[in-house]
Amino acid sequence: MGAETLAAAAEPAVERFRSPGTVIARFTSRSIYKTALIIGYAFAIYAASSFLGFNKTYYTKAARETLARLFGTNAGLQALFGVAHRIDTVRGFVAWRTLGVLTIVGGIWALVAATKRFRGEEEAGRLELFLSGQTTGGKAALNTLAGLGAGLLIVYALTAVVTGIVGNMNKVHLGASETLFFSLALVASIAEFFAVGAFASQIAPTRRRAASIAAGVFGLSFILRAIGDATPSAHWLTNVSPLGWIEHLRPLTGSNPIWLLPIFTFVVVLCTATVYLAGGRDLGASLLPDKDTRRHHTRFLNTPLELALRESRGSILGWLASLAATSIAMGAIAKAAGKAMAASTGTQTFIKSMTQNPVVGATTYIAVVFLMVMAAIMAMAAQAINSMREDEAEGYLDNLLTRPVSRVRWLGGRLLTVVASVFLAGVVTGLFSWFGSESQNTGIALSKMLQAGVNATIPAAFIIGIGALTLGLRPRWTSAVLYTVIGWSFLMEMIGPAIKLNHWVLDTSLLHHVALSPATDPRWSTAGILIGIGVVALVIGAFAFNKRDLAGT
Repeated sequence: MGAETLAAAAEPAVERFRSPGTVIARFTSRSIYKTALIIGYAFAIYAASSFLGFNKTYYTKAARETLARLFGTNAGLQALFGVAHRIDTVRGFVAWRTLGVLTIVGGIWALVAATKRFRGEEEAGRLELFLSGQTTGGKAALNTLAGLGAGLLIVYALTAVVTGIVGNMNKVHLGASETLFFSLALVASIAEFFAVGAFASQIAPTRRRAASIAAGVFGLSFILRAIGDATPSAHWLTNVSPLGWIEHLRPLTGSNPIWLLPIFTFVVVLCTATVYLAGGRDLGASLLPDKDTRRHHTRFLNTPLELALRESRGSILGWLASLAATSIAMGAIAKAAGKAMAASTGTQTFIKSMTQNPVVGATTYIAVVFLMVMAAIMAMAAQAINSMREDEAEGYLDNLLTRPVSRVRWLGGRLLTVVASVFLAGVVTGLFSWFGSESQNTGIALSKMLQAGVNATIPAAFIIGIGALTLGLRPRWTSAVLYTVIGWSFLMEMIGPAIKLNHWVLDTSLLHHVALSPATDPRWSTAGILIGIGVVALVIGAFAFNKRDLAGT
């Protein structure tokens, strides 16, 4: 068979499978589907655990009445999680618990993912390769939105399937339309902030600034919704908040689909504007152009450690501010939450199995809050390690290593900054939790809170070591390894005691080996072992990093 015959035979296959008009959509969907699966599983498991948890915890009428009395009208909880409707029923409890948490998780993931796929790809120079083919800026933006939409569908499908199955297993008897509408409400914030992130990527010159703008919109939406829910006279503020629109949908407790109209309009308008702006601007340009020149600032550029501080200070301050705000809010409702837990036999059993403390009250509630803090500080450490990987993958590290800067000094400076920021996060969390709880006269000592804050950093210390090890041996696996460890550990600790998993399974959770202080005293011997393993892993990772070649994307 001649060369011409082979080429002719191959030509239809090329035309059929390459589809140049949709290549960016397929590229985007392939790049996001793994994280979409993780988010989808998290949404599904959280919704399922809410059904299971309510039936096991509040199985008596008295327990449900106490839940409604203490949680249903608490202004602090309404500000954080939204207004509760019929919280003494499984439908009302599940809707309140899931919408209050998952809309926030979904929105944050969406704005990060969208700015990465839009401005991030353009900033890295990869979009230029696509635009050299059979497409335009507007078509590329439309394709990217389609790829993000595929990720949204994955999350929606997983949530709907698991919710439908578990809901009907627990005699709730959710209809198909109820299940689909409930799942739609859960993923609505993802659609909203996909659109916000995409639009922000057109008006900002860098991914970092685009993410900051999108995060600002998210923060404003949350504040408007929180003030409106906590203050009856200002309840109208929820009507102008994208997160407030989702709350007004009221899935499972009197569905109000009319609020899909502003959500749909918001998404369509921002997506249309994104496509229009992308089609009318030059590659690398933006509505708010970056300055070509600016005054030079040489502070914190003398050593790798100072450079690490300069690069990460914004992120560190953001994390500390978020942890401080969350901690003071959680501390302020500790007394009421402790009373609610003590009034429910099922809750007492669950909390005792988790904290190993026979007394249920404000202290045990704070201990459960610190479990969530542990996961947050682990995520903070993982993000810092991933930023080190990004500096290598994008080629920024090459510019440093061509100068008299050794790999060990650069790595040491970055890791020292991560360790210090993690420790500071623990202290800030303990201090502000004490401020909040002290306002309600819970009687928890400051020393106990600070001790609990430091104890909360132990899992993050282990994560730093594992991150350094992965960075040294398999750099491209860094993000996947770290977030898998964090997600698995948190999931096992949240649902393990409720469904009474085997202790061998629970032992695979990193969080299971850390005492929940201040409900119990920290296990410093176990903490020392975890830190020791982390240090060994860090040393091996640093040695491997010093010996291997740099690895790009």
